[in-house]
Amino acid sequence: MNNKQEPDNRNNFEKQLEELEEWQENQYYPGHYIGTGRIIKFVKELNKYWLAPLIIGVICSSLVFVFINNILNLSLSSPEDTLELIRNIIFLSFFLVVGIYGIKSGIQRYLNR
Repeated sequence: MNNKQEPDNRNNFEKQLEELEEWQENQYYPGHYIGTGRIIKFVKELNKYWLAPLIIGVICSSLVFVFINNILNLSLSSPEDTLELIRNIIFLSFFLVVGIYGIKSGIQRYLNR
């Protein structure tokens, strides 16, 4: 049984090497893969990794609450507080967008695998 599985693994490995070599030779030719129906192996397998974007999205979304708390605790009595408010709003916006995109991407990849 081991002898039967070994050639399959070797053939699969050789096929992956051939695909990689083809990609290396043609990576700078625009349109090489367009209209042929061929997709590079590592592009095919991107949907397998759904947990990482989901975790990153949850972490970034949870950081939003930290910045909301910082914004609510500012007194705005000095120009430095105003600059800190602007900085917190920028970071809040960034982490909110990254968090929502990560959660959305993770869920889509999980559903499409």
